[in-house]
Amino acid sequence: MSTKILDYWITAGDSPAEIEEAYTAVTGKVPLMPGYGTGFWQCKLRYRTQDELLEAARSYKKRRLPWRQCEGSLVP
Repeated sequence: MSTKILDYWITAGDSPAEIEEAYTAVTGKVPLMPGYGTGFWQCKLRYRTQDELLEAARSYKKRRLPWRQCEGSLVP
């Protein structure tokens, strides 16, 4: 008896690396993330003021630390 639906998949190997290699040989490998998507993101749930958020951004620039994005919620 055969079916057109695959109910489960088993991948075996002697190490996690072998299991991953066998699995990705069937499903495909995930491409590397583009450079614009990597880097440090500064995030804080609640900045009290816009100046507090901007000061965090300025401190990274002053110390020449690489970062891509600064985000946060302002509390009214």
